Formats: sequence, structure tokens, C-alpha cells
Amino acid sequence: MTFLDQSQQPRSLSIPGRLELPPELHDRIIDHLHADRSTLMACSTVCRAWLRAARHHFLSTLEIRRRNALTLRRLLKAPHATLGLSVRRLAIRAGKAVRPNQFIGDRLPVVESLLLSATYLVPVKELITYTRCYVHQLVELVLYSVKLDSFADFATELLEFKVLRHLCLANGVTWVDPSLSSMEADTEPSAAALPSLNSLILGGRNIDLAWWLLERKVVSIARLDLRPSHSLLRVASDAAQRSPEVNQIYRALGPNLYELDLRDDQQTIADLSANVKLRALWFHDVVLSDGQWVIDTLAQVVSPHLHTITLHAYSDDHGERVSLESFHWYALTQVLSNAPFSAQLRRIQILWLGFYDDAELTTGVRKRLVGHVPAAVDVVADFVSETETRFGATTHDRLFDRHYTV
Repeated sequence: MTFLDQSQQPRSLSIPGRLELPPELHDRIIDHLHADRSTLMACSTVCRAWLRAARHHFLSTLEIRRRNALTLRRLLKAPHATLGLSVRRLAIRAGKAVRPNQFIGDRLPVVESLLLSATYLVPVKELITYTRCYVHQLVELVLYSVKLDSFADFATELLEFKVLRHLCLANGVTWVDPSLSSMEADTEPSAAALPSLNSLILGGRNIDLAWWLLERKVVSIARLDLRPSHSLLRVASDAAQRSPEVNQIYRALGPNLYELDLRDDQQTIADLSANVKLRALWFHDVVLSDGQWVIDTLAQVVSPHLHTITLHAYSDDHGERVSLESFHWYALTQVLSNAPFSAQLRRIQILWLGFYDDAELTTGVRKRLVGHVPAAVDVVADFVSETETRFGATTHDRLFDRHYTV
């Protein structure tokens, strides 16, 4: 490598006694530090040229709560504030203390992911007015503990978000008018409805939205997490009432479905016969003493591409540490060894939920699986705290990144 002497260096990059690198290389180096918050903050204080590149990573997520709402509002309203140009993920969790329109809009112009958590009644048209400024850039919308007026109006307005990739309506989302039957059934579905929608998380009665989307030819959903309540709505379709059975949704998505979350409260074994390209399965709220449904579900998998299986299992049973003997590990290993996906299976994760952080559980699981499942499988057993899973690992861990939150 040949270095130019000082007299031969370009004038714009010439600094006595030092060789300058192009700004593009500075940015690439800082990009490699995206997971190191302390280093990014140090880089932001070196010089003005590094400030924006460092902020792009460590200020990417802004979480607004009651305790910081007033301070952040004043900061964003400052005449020379540049904070808003770095925020791409916005979470508003201040309840009644903060109206979303106080932050959404020109002050935060590049938001791509939006999480709203509020307990008061929000008219749908008001909610859409808040977010309309992001209609051409919003890729993720998460609603939690929000009460809205009309489900039908929300579904109609949702079609405007053409680049939306991730949608989550958790169990805490309720409606004054939860019916979708007021929609015109004879309206010709648009082939362009939500063409980018890739990930869908619906809880309780919001599962009706899955049927509504499928009727409008939204079949691009590759990642699905349905959290049904015990009483599901019946949805009108072509003047006939039908029950939104979850298995029908799985069959309708067919080979488009790549990742699926399952729960025991779905009351029937999942029918995965049409999901021939399934790659990952997550089993939630697994009680080992009642875990036969996990084995039965895996026996239904016909996809040869399944490479990851994750169990979120409870480490306690009625206040006592769970007994590993209460689960049929041998039956599980037999299913995994003879399944169509045995050759592709690469990872089995057991994530323990609860208060017992006992290394004995982790060691016990490994003894029961390692050597009894395909040799290439990596068995991982670990613990996650209750706070990490209360809202659902499917949302915070894989969709809404909370690692770097202001």
C-alpha cells in the first residue's frame, strides 16, 4: 500500500501530520459498532462528522413514557433539535398522560416502526390521522392496550399502508364496535392490498382481521402468531356465518407460511399439512406435565425445511420447581428423528419462564436430547425473565427492537 506524502494529498483532506480517511469509511466503521452502545456514544463526542452516524444507531429507538414525555417534547420542539432525524422506532407508552399527536409527525419524520400503548378510547379516524404522515414509510405497527371505536373502519384505513410489513394487534386491543360484518361482502378484493405484509400477530377477537385480509388476497404472510381467546367471534362471509377456526387460516396461507407461533389454548392440534415450506416453530406457555400437544403438533409437520424449534416452557408448576420427568422426552426424540425435517433440523431451544433459574433444569434437558436427536442439532436451554415475555417474545424480541431505547 502506497501513502501519498503531505504535498501530494488532496487539499480538502490534507491535515498536517495525519492521514485522513474518506467519510464513507468512517460511516462503515461506525456501522460495525451498531451493537456497542457505549462506544457509539463515545464516537458521537469525537467530532461533528461522526455525530450523525453514531446517532443513527444509538438513538434509533425512542420510548416515551410518562416520566420522560415532557422533557422529550421540549427537546424535540427546540429550534435546532436534530434528535428526530435519527429516530426510526417510536414507542408511546404514556397512557392518558400523552396524546400521540404531540410526537408523531414533523418532529419525528423518519419513523418506520410505531408502537402505541394507551388505555383511553381512540377514534379510528384520529388514529389514522396521527399516522397518515407515515403512510408511505411505516413498516411496523404495534397496538397494545388500546381501545378503539370501529374495527371495520380500522381495517379499511389499514389498506393505505402499502409498505407495512409487520402488524401486531395484541389481546389488549379492544373495540367499541368489533364487527367486520358491516363491510360490503360483494366488493371486489384488490390484488394490491397490503402487498408487503409479511408478519402478523393478532390476539383475541382481532383474529377476525386475518380472515378479512385473506378475503382480500393478502397471502404474503410468512410469519404468523395467533393468540385466540376462548370465545371467538363469528364472521359474516357471503351471507353465511362461519367460525374463524385457526387451522383454516393455516391452510389458506399454505406454502407462504415460513414461521409459526403456537399455543395450547387453540384447543385443537394445528393442521400444518398445507404449510410445506415451514422453517421455524415456536411453542408458547408449555406446561411440561401437559405438553403432549407439542409432540402431536410436531408429528403433523410435513415441511422438510423446518430448522428451528423453540419451546417457551414454565420452570415452575403450582409454585414448585417443575419435574422434567413429567414430559415425554423419549416420544419427542422419536418424532424428531423420524420427521421429514430431521435432516434439516439445526436448533432446539428450551426457554424457561418463571422464577426458577436452576442450572439443573438446563443440564437435565441437554442429557435427554443430546445424542437422541439428529447429530447436527444444537440444543440450547436458557432462562428468560417474566418481564421479557409478558407482552410476548414474538413482538419485542423479533419485531420491535428494544436494545437501544432512549
